[in-house]
This record gives sequence, C-alpha cells and structure tokens, in this order.
Amino acid sequence: MITWALAVVFVVGCGLLDRLRGFDSSIPAAISKLIYGLWVTGFLGYYASAPLWAIATGALLFALGSAPGWGHPIGAALTGKPAVVEPEWWQVTSWLENNVKGALAVRGFMWALPLVVLAPVSLMFMLPAVAMPVAFTTAPYIAKHITIVKSWAAMEIIRGLLFGTILTLGVLT
Repeated sequence: MITWALAVVFVVGCGLLDRLRGFDSSIPAAISKLIYGLWVTGFLGYYASAPLWAIATGALLFALGSAPGWGHPIGAALTGKPAVVEPEWWQVTSWLENNVKGALAVRGFMWALPLVVLAPVSLMFMLPAVAMPVAFTTAPYIAKHITIVKSWAAMEIIRGLLFGTILTLGVLT
C-alpha cells in the first residue's frame, strides 16, 4: 500500500530528477538519466513486486527512451511558436513538424515506450507510456503561463512533477 508521504517524496523526486537530467545539468547525462530511470522503475517495481532484474532493465530502458533529443518542440511550446522551426530527426511527417502539441505527445510516448517491453513482468511498467505523453505535452504550457521564471528549467521540474503525480495515481488505482 502506498503512503501519502512516500507519494509526495516520489513526486517531488521526479520533479528534481527531471531537472537534474535536463538541459544544462552539471551531472553527466548518462548517469542522471539512469538515476531518474532507477527512481521511476524502482517505485513501479516495488508496488508491482517486480524482480530486481526488471527494475534494473527498466532503468536502462527509461534512460534510453529519454536520450534521442526533443528540444525543438519544447522550445516552440515555450515561445508560443505555431510550428517547429527545425524538426528533430523523428519528426518525419508534416503533421509532427507543424503540430507542436502532437509532436510533444509523440516524444513523450517515445521516452516511455521502451518500458513497455516489461509489461509481461507487470502492467505497471506501462504506466509511463500514458503519463509521459501527458506530462510532456502539458508542462511547457504550464511553465509558460504560471511560472515567474519562464524557463526550460521550470518546465523540466513541472514535467517531472506531473509525470510523478500521474504515475502515483496509476499505482493507487
């Protein structure tokens, strides 16, 4: 059973770790992505009673999914541009180039997609495939409209908080 204190620690940890692995971090990217992945898969794995190999594999898969780059759609969302000026390598259709929210949702799904291979261990490992597209799409717009400092860093913290909250709600249900 999840306690509220643990839920709060997990959610805040997601916000901080998303920022830690994010833009202009002083921690090497591979290490910070693995730490974030271990945080997420450790939480999910604990409540799923998953074996340690699945948690460790999940951390690697989470880090892999976070790696391909996605700055241009986020930048467009933060600055209010209607389309991505310089498409990322994965934006292979005009819809992904011209639809910022759609591109953000697809990139969020790409981040979490590798964890789906652990679904046979527990369906809880599929929760990030729902949570990350929502958090990825929503965070830039929240950061743009409600934060005092409209910055990439604020967006990363908000994205992590949203992601952790959605995962926690998924574990609770």
